[in-house]
This record gives sequence, structure tokens and C-alpha cells, in this order.
Amino acid sequence: MAKNPFGKSRSTEQPYAIYAGYGPFGNTECRVLKTYQTVDNEKANRYSRWFVAVSSDHTWGGFDMGDSYIKDATYGLRLVAAEPEWLQEYGMSHLYQGDSLSLPLPIDYIKQRMAA
Repeated sequence: MAKNPFGKSRSTEQPYAIYAGYGPFGNTECRVLKTYQTVDNEKANRYSRWFVAVSSDHTWGGFDMGDSYIKDATYGLRLVAAEPEWLQEYGMSHLYQGDSLSLPLPIDYIKQRMAA
């Protein structure tokens, strides 16, 4: 049985991945703080969920945290930052450019957003 590499909860300042875009609630940012299953098990279960922190036009600059089905958490959003392990596990290794990432690390993305 494979171990879930994203099974330990993280804070909103250190998520495994960040998805952002225009979702059902307007401008939305979804930070993945924990997954409950391995990627292979998620693919086989349409009810797979993540523990997420979501900020949108309706959260007034704060985050709403809780479990969300993956399809709902990412609806209308795109991956904007991720840990290298996330890209490998989710089959996005094409986002590597040599030894560097074409996406920022989540912590760098958050710092960049705070500076703006």
C-alpha cells in the first residue's frame, strides 16, 4: 500500500498546491492543505476530497477552510503554484524546465501576492 505524501495537514501559508482563477464565486484562490487519498485512489473515486482553504470575492480577504470534493475545489481554476512533489504525483512533470519549475513554489507565490 502506497503512502499518501500529502496526508499531513499544512497551514494556509504553506500549502501543497494553489489553484486560482475565476470560479463560481468570482475571483477564487484554493490552497490545498491536505489530501485524504493517494493520487491513484483519487482517480478511482469520484468523491475524493481535499482539505482546502478558499478565498474568494465573498470571503472579504479571509479564508474559508474545510473539505471539498476535488472537482468542486478546482472548478474554473488552474494550477498556479505547487511543490515539486505535487507535480510529480499528479503527472505534471512537464511543468519542469530542466532543473527548475515553470510554476512558483506556493510560498513564493504567496509572498509575491502579498507584496503586490
